[in-house]
Amino acid sequence: MVLLIATVLDPSKRLFYLEWFYEKTRAVLNEVDKLVAIVKLLWNIYELQYFNIAENKSEVED
Repeated sequence: MVLLIATVLDPSKRLFYLEWFYEKTRAVLNEVDKLVAIVKLLWNIYELQYFNIAENKSEVED
């Protein structure tokens, strides 16, 4: 949910907003880097899957 709000506010700063959110809500600050890294990894996987689907769809339409 936070990533969605951050993306709407400014997509280029979504990880900055996410890190800020985790810093404010987590008691253990060394967890923040881990959580942001996990979200980054999942976001990259999501983007790859999205682009693969879009690429396959455009090949079918041609």
